[in-house]
Amino acid sequence: MLNNIYYFNNAATTWPKPQEVVTSVTDYFVSPPINSARHCNCVKQTEDVDVVVKRKISEFFNINRDKYSITMSCGATYSANIFIYWLQKVNKDIRLITDNNGHNSIYRTHFEKIGTDPIILDSLDEIKNIQEDEIKNCYVAITHENNVSGDLISDDTLKTVFDYCRPYNIPIIIDITQSAGTYEINVDNWNYDNLYIMCSGHKGLMSVTGIGFLVSPKDKINIPYVSGGTGGVSGIDYKNTGSLEAGTPNELAMTSLIAGLDFISSKKIRTIKLYKSMLVEYFLSNYHLVNPRFKENFEMIPITNPSSGIISFKLKNNTSCLHVVEKLTKEYKIMFRVGVHCAPLYHINVLKCESTLRISFGYFNKVHEIDYLIRSINQITI
Repeated sequence: MLNNIYYFNNAATTWPKPQEVVTSVTDYFVSPPINSARHCNCVKQTEDVDVVVKRKISEFFNINRDKYSITMSCGATYSANIFIYWLQKVNKDIRLITDNNGHNSIYRTHFEKIGTDPIILDSLDEIKNIQEDEIKNCYVAITHENNVSGDLISDDTLKTVFDYCRPYNIPIIIDITQSAGTYEINVDNWNYDNLYIMCSGHKGLMSVTGIGFLVSPKDKINIPYVSGGTGGVSGIDYKNTGSLEAGTPNELAMTSLIAGLDFISSKKIRTIKLYKSMLVEYFLSNYHLVNPRFKENFEMIPITNPSSGIISFKLKNNTSCLHVVEKLTKEYKIMFRVGVHCAPLYHINVLKCESTLRISFGYFNKVHEIDYLIRSINQITI
């Protein structure tokens, strides 16, 4: 708890940031700006930030740089746009296969840039029911962790998808934004040739907002979504498009991502995962103390994965629920999130509701903050 704010919205953006991240940003501000690949690099004592951040990402997720390219972006949604813009250019009739966990970063972008009817599965394991003549003109989008329920796509399910799609070599894109930093992710073990991975840094990777990346098969995406600047091209050459990274890179945010990755590596992912699980279990063990009227208006979604740090509630009576939400925020300085959390399919097809209240614990939350949350709920007239 900082500045009298009790923050339980870590599934949206982690806060507070590690001191190492804060220090890295401060140090960047007090140092002279030296852009990557420019002549003034000769005065630098260290490698370019964009070189370091890509190396850190490849080491953290075990990405084979001989096989994959890493493109820096301003987040997962921007990465999705790079990917889908390219898909639309090479196959304007391609269809999307996803499940009810599908995130708007892919789902909405597909409609706006391609527009073909998607195939929505209740479970990704059902992909085996799609016929050969149909699946060959598709791509698959997987949300690795559901950001409402916290459910994680199992390795067995991923293997089922990879094995079924492998003969057709169709593109598969996985959004690891919600899971990165809490679970071990080994890209090399996924072993699928036409694989794409998108991620934002501001959640589990502890960076500031406005930074993310796209992993893609080396030299596969050759149509830039945004152009301009040098972009990695030598001299004046308008025939070759050069890099997917147009303009001046956001080195400040890259610096924070480097520090975030180093922080997680020093603490160990297993430690972070167990700590978040402990916080969820502590809340659940004390949930019997919560006002019964609250439980009548907010229905807790079954928790199958405590290590996500997520506890969500369906809003039964919007008028009464919004009254409680407003009181907790304005009078008790408790921050969480209400809405569809960019997961409309899960709300419509699974939960059968219009919105949820989501409490999400992070590595810097404390047990006494959960006690305060429960006391605050009980002090509100419902």
